[in-house]
Amino acid sequence: MKTKKCENINCDETFETMNVKKKFCCLYCKNQANYFLKQKTYPWEIKMAKVRRKNIQILEGLYQRNEKEISPNSLAKCGFDMDAAMLPSINNENKNVFRFGNLGLVAMSQSQFIIIKF
Repeated sequence: MKTKKCENINCDETFETMNVKKKFCCLYCKNQANYFLKQKTYPWEIKMAKVRRKNIQILEGLYQRNEKEISPNSLAKCGFDMDAAMLPSINNENKNVFRFGNLGLVAMSQSQFIIIKF
């Protein structure tokens, strides 16, 4: 057995292991170190992933309340961030469709979106 110090910067634990490649004392420390590394390396991507999850929750709530037609201003008041939208695809009617999980926003005009389910 070999005694090693956990490589997570927030952990001061030492642990015994037979595996020379083991760097962390537990799965929690391994995940936390990986999260901090990603946060440092890819901050924009992590921020956009959180915003997209929030956008999906907003759209799911609106869809469940049968609010299928909505303006961009109303979406913004709900906390929706259109800057985190994926690239649009074009539907059969030549309208832009922005997909958020299982739901999408169809741009009917500059001032109106329709929420659809895929």
